[in-house]
Amino acid sequence: MSEPVSNGLASGGAGSGDRAARGLVRIVRAYQHHLSPRKPAPTCRFTPTCSEYAAQAIERFGAVKGGWLATWRIMRCNPLVEGGFDPVPTHFPKNRKPQDQSEKTTHS
Repeated sequence: MSEPVSNGLASGGAGSGDRAARGLVRIVRAYQHHLSPRKPAPTCRFTPTCSEYAAQAIERFGAVKGGWLATWRIMRCNPLVEGGFDPVPTHFPKNRKPQDQSEKTTHS
């Protein structure tokens, strides 16, 4: 069983982002409680499961960033990916740095 990620939502305040994140987490938890047990066999190739990953990501990073991480995880859940242990990152992944312009430029 995975350990709790946090006891609050990422954005901190009582704004609409918190409500959206809480609503999404409720939807995921409802899926886990009502629909997931009806599947004939465990089908997840990752640990934690994709639904648990989604709930943890949304709790940690909020509705938008957590939702993006959850979507990316679900897109990777296919027969071409081996699976395995894939926890929610502790920090949201940053954009890749652009290549140094001096490397691209040729001098005449």
